[in-house]
Amino acid sequence: MIRPLVSAQWLGKLDARVMDVLELDVEAALRGKRRVFFLLDAHGWDVAEYVVGVVVPELFKREHVLFMHDVVLPTHYAAVYAKYFPHDPTRPTDGMEGYGGRGIWRGSEETWDRFLFLNGLAGRYPEFVALVDFVNRNGLTLHALEASVRQAIEDYPERREEMQRLLGDRMYAPFSAFAWLSLDPLDRPTQLRFPTFRRPGSSARVAEELRDDLRRNRIAGTPSPLTLARIIAKAMLGRYTERA
Repeated sequence: MIRPLVSAQWLGKLDARVMDVLELDVEAALRGKRRVFFLLDAHGWDVAEYVVGVVVPELFKREHVLFMHDVVLPTHYAAVYAKYFPHDPTRPTDGMEGYGGRGIWRGSEETWDRFLFLNGLAGRYPEFVALVDFVNRNGLTLHALEASVRQAIEDYPERREEMQRLLGDRMYAPFSAFAWLSLDPLDRPTQLRFPTFRRPGSSARVAEELRDDLRRNRIAGTPSPLTLARIIAKAMLGRYTERA
């Protein structure tokens, strides 16, 4: 999808790795890098602690922006929400802000229509909770990408028309399921508080990955065919095998 929009030279700089992110030596990977874009789309408490306790301190040493997926701006997400769940009697009728007759979010039954609301944002996974906790402890701000796009582009008709002309309707839309964090060196507090990352044992990591996969794309409380196919594929590839 992105290949027609960029040059071969741009793609040549890509360092794509298929690996357990907890095994990445972030300091070595970022050594010599002046500007870093970090996108987080992995779930679980271990990943959350690793990102906040290991990745973020390294990002803050250089120009950076951290993007987190599966975080939405509730005030503008209604149209997208309705697209995912049109006329579904099993879904809440009081919008994504409502409880839909269910209890509180417990971090163990995430579905497309079950969100936790924090700091004006809504998310579904543990890393969202951890990052909000981190920014609140340090007096920072986690921004909704959609709000930034609307302020920088959508509020200016000529900019919106240019984006649609360059990217087309398929690639450009104001709706977004991302939040972002970036700290200007001039605005950096004198003291930042980071958690200590404790690497989990292999068994714990395998169990958490399997639990997380079972939670994805559920239908009426049970894993969807897509979820089951994903788990079978990962099992065949040895992803649920303990590593020494």
